[in-house]
Amino acid sequence: MNQAKLTIQRTSQWINSGSSYRVLLDGEEQGSVADGQQITLEVEPGTHTVAITIGRSRSRPLTISLEPAEEKQVVCGSKLTGWHRWLALYYAILPITDLYIAEFQEGMQIVYPELTRDEVVRRGLLHFIWHIGIIGWGLPVGLFVYVVLLLLNLSDLSPLAALLNLVSTLGIFALGGVIFGLVMWPTFRSTSRETDTDSN
Repeated sequence: MNQAKLTIQRTSQWINSGSSYRVLLDGEEQGSVADGQQITLEVEPGTHTVAITIGRSRSRPLTISLEPAEEKQVVCGSKLTGWHRWLALYYAILPITDLYIAEFQEGMQIVYPELTRDEVVRRGLLHFIWHIGIIGWGLPVGLFVYVVLLLLNLSDLSPLAALLNLVSTLGIFALGGVIFGLVMWPTFRSTSRETDTDSN
């Protein structure tokens, strides 16, 4: 009987770009796929389920039917692209998954206009502090804290006090972002190197 072929194409995006997804076919691990890469499996014709997993997160299984000698392609990745990345904490806490796998359709986005982990490492420490520490963590968290504090003290603040509060809160959290970047850089860089070594 002619084997069928199933290609699993992984998107290229920021989330999980330093780690590989494990590919599960009918519940059994069949290999792994790195950021922006693909893996092709030869499978028996018939109905199969395919899923991806990383750490404790797993996509919902996709059921796919293959005829003898048929070739199909599926796309997998994370839903956390663009502004959705700010929802990562909710996905980490709640029992829901950000991973997905779907049959390929024309026009599906495979490469997202986001820096990957390796690209951030190549740009160096200052870029990491700015992009990840300040822009990615410090300012968004500072703005969230400011809004909460503003809502709690709305009747007690004058417009000038609210503005000064905004500037000081964002300044404190931007400084926190710098410290976060300095502390996390060695781990971030070494994890990227380990991923490069594993893929070679």
